[in-house]
Amino acid sequence: HLEEDRTQYEDYTESDFVNEFRVDDILFEKFVNFAIDNKIRMNFYDNDKKIKRFLKAAIAEQLFSANIAAKIKGTSDLMLQKVLELDLPAVQQTNSKRKGLLKDES
Repeated sequence: HLEEDRTQYEDYTESDFVNEFRVDDILFEKFVNFAIDNKIRMNFYDNDKKIKRFLKAAIAEQLFSANIAAKIKGTSDLMLQKVLELDLPAVQQTNSKRKGLLKDES
């Protein structure tokens, strides 16, 4: 897909891509046709949201990084979301120490 027209993604920042880009039905249909041509059989339409998320992640990995792709894939991973939620206070505290906002009591 990117080989055909990478320029359509030039104005996206990582943040804009993660928050705003949506895989449209045209790109989804291109994927379905590609998969069928390569003898991949599954119920694509029952899984369209997951497939679109993974297509977005694949594009993000090529445009930006594997970390951005993982972030996109992780949006539906409830276990990962819970780990991040539980870890958030520790991350915020570490960042505050780095900024000199909290005293290091060690």
